[in-house]
Amino acid sequence: MFSLGVQSRFRSSHRLTAPDHRKQEVGDVCDVYHGHEYFIQATYKLEPFNALGFGCNRSKILKDLDEKICQALHNKNLNSVLPFTSGEYIAKWCYTQLKSGETGNQLQSVKIIETKKNEFIYPELNI
Repeated sequence: MFSLGVQSRFRSSHRLTAPDHRKQEVGDVCDVYHGHEYFIQATYKLEPFNALGFGCNRSKILKDLDEKICQALHNKNLNSVLPFTSGEYIAKWCYTQLKSGETGNQLQSVKIIETKKNEFIYPELNI
């Protein structure tokens, strides 16, 4: 079985907030607006090879990634687009968006790289 990983990126800003009485649950959060260049990798399982030797239509996969994720989030304030803006939530949201696309039945996981120190993968990988 083969997998295909496709990557893209988008730049967005956000602000992480938590009520004072719940900050202990999440630790230090940056509650001022700031930006990231997010990198996204979507991993797809490939079908058995077709007569041309391909396991998927890469153009459709890349189109879904661009239209459903990058165009929706690039240069946006994520607080005005998403109900939550943690890296965990962004990864899950991206997975849900891609899963509903034309190639969603082949989607295995989404990884969001927020910083050099933080990356989030949804769903959990069984390693």
